[in-house]
Amino acid sequence: MKITWLGQLGLWIETDRASIMVDPYLTDSIYERVGEGYRRLVPLRPEYLACRPDVILLTHDHSDHLDIPSLKALLHEEHPIPVLAGSNAWEKARKAVGGSHNYVQMTPGTEWSVGNLRFRAVRAFHSDPTAVGFVMQGEGLTLYITGDTLYSRELARQVDEPVDVLITVVNGQGNNMNGTDAARLAQDVGAKLSIPTHWGLFAKFSDDPEEFLLACRERKLRTVRAEIYEQLDLNCLLKGEM
Repeated sequence: MKITWLGQLGLWIETDRASIMVDPYLTDSIYERVGEGYRRLVPLRPEYLACRPDVILLTHDHSDHLDIPSLKALLHEEHPIPVLAGSNAWEKARKAVGGSHNYVQMTPGTEWSVGNLRFRAVRAFHSDPTAVGFVMQGEGLTLYITGDTLYSRELARQVDEPVDVLITVVNGQGNNMNGTDAARLAQDVGAKLSIPTHWGLFAKFSDDPEEFLLACRERKLRTVRAEIYEQLDLNCLLKGEM
């Protein structure tokens, strides 16, 4: 299984049988609407708008996670796919994009299978009250994608599987947990490997993952600091080959 971090919580996940896009923000639409503070620090990569995912996951209804121009580029009428989304994101995406795609309203505890992949929505504690994270299982791996969330002990209680890879927000702004609390979550769920996200994209924020990386080192937890658009081979990383 390979993942490419696309900025914020955006992910391009490639498995042997399917590809998954998570929270794609692949345009500069927020900057165009709001202004200079939301200019991207990392250039656009238009080739990702040409991807053909088999599944799209949307954690919540905020513009850096639910970007309508990105969704319109990714969702093709000739290739209808499931779009799994928290309730507010589900409502907005199906109204704004629509088409023949299967929009599935995901609430904590609900599951959806695609071949040998299984996706379960878990609660996130965020300013969108219907925000969710996702536990994804496939190819012998369990990924926990937190979505935007504050720390809560409830987060770990929802995840009863051993977590191979935790993909977590760390920026500590906008009702997201900071690096220290994200490291607490990594320890709580017993993650074999953790990847910090939601930092380094917008000029307005001077966020970086160093607090998280230091807190994980103090707890002797394995991490990978990925750069935006960097592809990671999870199997190799878990085996210590990268």
